[in-house]
Order: sequence, then C-alpha cells, then structure tokens
Amino acid sequence: MESTNVFNLQKAMDDWLKANTDHLHITDDDKEEMLDHFRSTINELIKQGLSDEEAFAVAKIRFGGSDNWGDDFKQVSSDNFQAKKLITFFFGIMVYFIINLTILLFINLVYIGLDYFGASTSTFNLKTAKQFFYVVYIAVPILMFLLFRFRNKLLPYLKSTRLNFGKLLWAFAILLVVLAGERYTYPLIRTVLEPLQNWQYILTQYRTLQRDFQFYFPIIIIISFIILFLLYRKKNYL
Repeated sequence: MESTNVFNLQKAMDDWLKANTDHLHITDDDKEEMLDHFRSTINELIKQGLSDEEAFAVAKIRFGGSDNWGDDFKQVSSDNFQAKKLITFFFGIMVYFIINLTILLFINLVYIGLDYFGASTSTFNLKTAKQFFYVVYIAVPILMFLLFRFRNKLLPYLKSTRLNFGKLLWAFAILLVVLAGERYTYPLIRTVLEPLQNWQYILTQYRTLQRDFQFYFPIIIIISFIILFLLYRKKNYL
C-alpha cells in the first residue's frame, strides 16, 4: 500500500526553524533572516531539478548545526541585514521619486495634449491641470489605506520578492526616463503658451501648481504613513 503522506515544504521549513532557533538567544528578525537564507537555498536547489523534499534534505545538510549557531549567525547576518535595510531604503526613495515625477509628467502630457487637439482654451487647460493635482491629493491617501487594508495579501508577495542589483538598475533607469520626460515636457508647455498674449501669467500659474505639488505630496505621504502606523499599532497591540 502506497504512502499518502504529502511532503509539506512550508511546514518542514517552519519545523526546522523552530528546532534550530528556539534554544538560541536571537531576535525574530534574525529568525526571519535565517529562514530567508534557508528558503533561498531550497529554491535554488529546486531550480536545479530537485524535488521539494530532496531540496529540503540537501539544504539541511548545507546549513548543518552548531551549539554556537546563534552567535555565529548573528555575527554573519548582522551586516547582511543592515545592508538589506539600506538597499531597501534607497529603493524606496527611488520608487517615491518615480511616482512623483510620473505624476508631473502625466499632467504635463495632458496639458500638451489638450492644447494639441485644440478642444479647449489655455485657461481651461490650466483649470484641468489643477483638478488633476487635486485628484492626486485625494487618491494618494486612499491608495495607501487600500494597501494597508489588503496588507495580508501584499506582504507575502513583498517578502518573496528579493531585491538585487539588476532590479536596482531597472528602478534607476526608470527614474532617469521619467525625470528626462518631465524636464523635456515643461519647455514644450512654454512653447505652446508663447503665442498667447498672457502666456507668462499662465506659465507662472502652472509652475505654481507644480511647486505646490512638490510641497504637498510628501506631506500627504508622511501623514498617511503616520495614520497607517497608528492603525497598525492599535490593531496589533490593543
């Protein structure tokens, strides 16, 4: 009679972590870091053609065991953990500026598009741009609340996504593209307005909208993060 037992990789990893860390004086972050290394080793072995159970068995042999494992791991992982936090921090900064510049680029293109199709006056275009900025001010906190609301689905994906040099380069390349696009489209708006008698006034008003956005956007982001942090703390500690 064949065995009906199905190997559960996740349960096996959890049991392995518990058996090898419960007696050690290491933090939950260190345990998560250890499990992350262990999981990465298993994933690499699976890519090489091993089954889940075979990859788990080989990974256990590679990691081995030691009475001083806690001290050894903390010494090895501390620098790696700090480096990962630093990389994540700079990646987050790039994502912030990508979103910021993409919004400005999009509104610039909308303004140029409205003028190009000749369906509206410059005053209407300015009013439309202002409305787009207002929509962004409202949409950002709503979007951040939705991310918080569905964090249980989002966090596993973020944890499974590993940052590497290639992804950092892609993010930097995208940042350069949207930066160049935003810097290129603003002079086009000036070219569009110059034939008008009051073009300098309209351009000044449009530039004021952009400066206001650069001021209000980070404030909205910070306030939203503070509110979400308080909600998270209340939900997990009260």
